[in-house]
Amino acid sequence: MDQYYESVVASDKEKFEKHYEAWKDAVVRFHKLKQEDAISKFLDTMNSLKFVNPQTRQDIFAEIREEQRNLFDQRMSIIAELANCRPTQLTVTFVNQQEDKLRQYNDESSIVFDKLVESLAKDMENTNEDIDLAEYDLKDFIVKNDAQLPEGLTFDIIMERRARPTVDRRKTEAKTLISNSIMYMEQNDFKMSVITQQIVNFYKQFATKLDKNKELLKKTEQDF
Repeated sequence: MDQYYESVVASDKEKFEKHYEAWKDAVVRFHKLKQEDAISKFLDTMNSLKFVNPQTRQDIFAEIREEQRNLFDQRMSIIAELANCRPTQLTVTFVNQQEDKLRQYNDESSIVFDKLVESLAKDMENTNEDIDLAEYDLKDFIVKNDAQLPEGLTFDIIMERRARPTVDRRKTEAKTLISNSIMYMEQNDFKMSVITQQIVNFYKQFATKLDKNKELLKKTEQDF
């Protein structure tokens, strides 16, 4: 009886040890899966529109395009006023009035553009803060999850290899996109401004000659 009891106890102990080892292995795998799942969700979030092309940024770019169209139409309206003006009514005073309007349009638009550029910079700053917070939350989770790591591997190394490249890419891409967009906008605005001013200057020269001829004609009539 004692021998049978001892054999049962030994068998149960062996089973318990096997099951315990299997349970520990399962726990290790579970924590590893939780870690991988957290990293995967983090990367999916970083590659989503929320961070690749936020709606707030899209809205600001839409406002910029609208302001560009508005300024273009205003400048074209001045060119149309000059082009459609009858020679008898085309005077230096009239051209100066159009030039004053052009200067006003440019100044008003410049103020709007400056505010929109500030909005873009603030939006990028807010997005970067959200990225930093998401990165902090990921590290906090994997540290608390405490998955078993191979020798020589740390949670800092995991973050540096798995999360940091995507974080840096998101921030760099946003900065490059905004910088290039602003540069493109400024270059095109400058070109359009120069062209419009050149047209105004042409009509001013033309109006100056007309005014002189009109004065000569009046003088001739008086002399006659």
